[in-house]
Order: sequence, then C-alpha cells, then structure tokens
Amino acid sequence: MFSLCIFGVLTALIFLQPLLYRLFPSDFDRHVVLEDYFKKLDDKGEVIIFGDSRSMFGVDSRIVKDQLKIAGQAYNLSSVSQDFYESSYYYSRVKKETKLVVQCISAPILFNNSTQSLPDSKAISMYLSGYRINKETKHLIPNYNKSFDHSSIANYYSSRSYFKTYVHNFLRPIFDDEVYKESNRHSKFFPHYYTQDKLPNYSKYVFHNCQGYDLKQPSTNRRSFIQKAAGYFNDRNIEYVLVLMPVNPDVCPNTKVFEKFATDLRQIDNLMVIDLSSLLESRYFYDRTHANKMGAKVISDELGKKLKMMKLKLQ
Repeated sequence: MFSLCIFGVLTALIFLQPLLYRLFPSDFDRHVVLEDYFKKLDDKGEVIIFGDSRSMFGVDSRIVKDQLKIAGQAYNLSSVSQDFYESSYYYSRVKKETKLVVQCISAPILFNNSTQSLPDSKAISMYLSGYRINKETKHLIPNYNKSFDHSSIANYYSSRSYFKTYVHNFLRPIFDDEVYKESNRHSKFFPHYYTQDKLPNYSKYVFHNCQGYDLKQPSTNRRSFIQKAAGYFNDRNIEYVLVLMPVNPDVCPNTKVFEKFATDLRQIDNLMVIDLSSLLESRYFYDRTHANKMGAKVISDELGKKLKMMKLKLQ
C-alpha cells in the first residue's frame, strides 16, 4: 500500500510538471516568457530581439525603442544559452505585425563547426513551457529535436530530473555570493537581474589570451544557416539584423577576427549586420561574458543608434 501511494504521488508530480515549471525557478524558465508572448495574440511587438544571456543581460529594449522612435513595442526575448539555432524554433511564430527581428549572437558560436542541434534539456524545457513545434519550423530546421514528436507522457517523464533543479535554484540565493533580483528574469524588456557591477572575485573567473575562442576558421554550417534564416524572413517581409555582441577585452582583446567575419556575413543577401564585438571596455562587464547595467546601457544606446541609421521599413 505504501509503495502504491509513493508511486501515485510521483506519477501526479510528473503530470503536474507544466504547472510546477511555472511555479519554481529553473535554468531555462525564460522559455515561459517567450511562450506566453507568442500565445498572447493581442500583444504584437514591432521589434523582437532574440539571443543568449549576452543580450539578455546586455540589451534594454526600451532604450532601443526610444532610439528608433517607434509607436509599437520592442521586446527582448533572449534567454540563457539561446543561440541563433534555438531562436529559430520561434521564427515561424513571429507575428505578422512584427517588422524587425534582431538576432544577437556570440562570437564563439560563429567559430563552432560542430553539427547544430538543440539539447534535449532545452527541448524538454520548451515543451513544459507549452511550446509545440509546427510544420513550418520542421521545414526550416530539418534536423529538429525529435522530443517534440514524443507524447506528453514521455516528455513529462523525461523532465523528472527537474525536481533537483527546482530545489537548487530555490536555495541558490541563500548560498550564492552573487546578488540578484530574481523577478527581473521574467521581463520582456530588460531581464538583467544582477545588482552588482562586478562579479565577486572577478579576476578569478576571467581567462586571458582568447581562451575558449577557436579563432582559426569561421564555421561554414553556421553561416549557411544564417543565410537560410535571412531568406526566410525576407520571404515574410520582415527585416532581419544580426548583432555580434561585445567581447570582454580582458578575455580576448583580438577583435580583428570578429570584424573580418562580420564583413563576410554582410555579403549574405537580405542580411544586415551590426558588429559590437569591440564596443565595451572591461569595466562595463559584470563577468567574463555579460555586461553590467552600465554596459547594457552603452550596448542598448549603440544598438538603437545603428538600427536607426539603417534604412528600415519601420521608420
């Protein structure tokens, strides 16, 4: 009898995962923000910004909106480790009223020639948030994560390890030496939640000489997919701008190679490129990768100005 009760409780918890996922903090809970936006039909952003944590911490879409002087909203739908391949799972759901999609990318992604794929952990997180893949996305991403074809029961069961994540993230503020405002994570404008300008023991976590950056050869398959995405939005009459996010000079002062790759990307039809890789001094970085709030203001101002200088249809 006791075993049956335990089994019943565990089964109930697994089926309650979509609800629990919204109630408790997790590493990828920004997927909930994206899903809620795309399901809200009357919320039509004129400008949509995608990207990983670099743009999540580094772009205040309200500043971009003010620079562009547009009547509609500009939304920052970036999330942790959301590379442009993950962003593309949402491309088909960009609303017809949207005039501009800004895709922020990080330099390391450009030089990674491995096969593009969405990790199962990300796919399950998206599924728990309510995401369901459509035919248009399957056409855009032929090698999409097949978890989206699995049954709800299978995906809910695969998410059972998330219970440890809930506990970890719930206790993290108590033991972590970083200070942050958790509620900011769910903002559609500026989801920057660190309150300090510099990570405690910053120098301990900063690696020099471009460690972690493979700068030998830009990725051909990444470039190919960017080209495909640019063509996709051109067919939908939506402008597509690729933004190379700032690189911390304490980590990699050699930004010439990024500039060279930006020049190469500008040769792609229907694609506009903004290179911010060398924009920030190290004092504007919270840690080795992410801008602090002062840096975010610099990035947002510059991004807005450069977008304004382009001949965009929204102006």
